[in-house]
Amino acid sequence: MKLPVLLATVAALTTLSANAATLNYSLTGGGFTGTFNGTPFTASSFNITATGDTSTIISGILADNGPAFLIPVSPTIEIFTLGGGSLTATLQPTPGKTFMAASVDFTGSVAHGFIIFDSFASPIIAGLGSFTAGTTPSNLASPATIHGELTSDTTTFPSSAGLITFTVPAATPSTFTISPVPEPAAAAATFLSALSGTLLVSRRQRRS
Repeated sequence: MKLPVLLATVAALTTLSANAATLNYSLTGGGFTGTFNGTPFTASSFNITATGDTSTIISGILADNGPAFLIPVSPTIEIFTLGGGSLTATLQPTPGKTFMAASVDFTGSVAHGFIIFDSFASPIIAGLGSFTAGTTPSNLASPATIHGELTSDTTTFPSSAGLITFTVPAATPSTFTISPVPEPAAAAATFLSALSGTLLVSRRQRRS
C-alpha cells in the first residue's frame, strides 16, 4: 500500500472514531423451552446481541408501565440447545414497528432487554428482558452490567428464520450488558503496527 493511501485510510478511521457513538447491547440467560420456526427446542442458554447509535436514544412513559429509555436495534439471537447445537437468527419487528433495546420501569423493578415498540402510547407488543428489583432505568448511553431474572412468561418474536417462541420458567437468571464498541482508531493503530512490520520485512528482503 502506498503511503498517501495509507494516510488517507488512517485519517478516515480517526474521523470515524471522533464521531462514533455506538454501544453493544446484549441479553444473556439460562435455559427455557420454545419453538424455532415450529420446531420445538430446549435451551441451555441464549445470547441476544445488537449495536445501537446512542444519538437515536428516545425516552418517555410507556403505556401501562413507567419511564423508559429505548434505542432502535437489529438484534441477533443465538440459542444453545441441550443437544449441544445452536440456533441463530436475526430478530425482526412486526410490520410498521421497531425493535428496541430497552430499559423500562415497571414500578418496583426495572427490565433491561429487547422489545417490539409501536409508540409510547401503546403497550409493549412483545419483549424479553431481565428484571431487577429496586433499581432505576438506565439511559442506555453508558457501559453497565445488570443482573436479574428473565421475564417468566411466553413471548413470540418474528425472525429471519421464522417465528421464535420462548417459554421462560420463573427465577431464570439473566444479565443485560452495555459495552463500548471497539474504536476505529484502535483498529487503525493495529493496522499500522502490522503494516510497519510488513514494510520492515520487505526492506530487509530487498537489502539481502
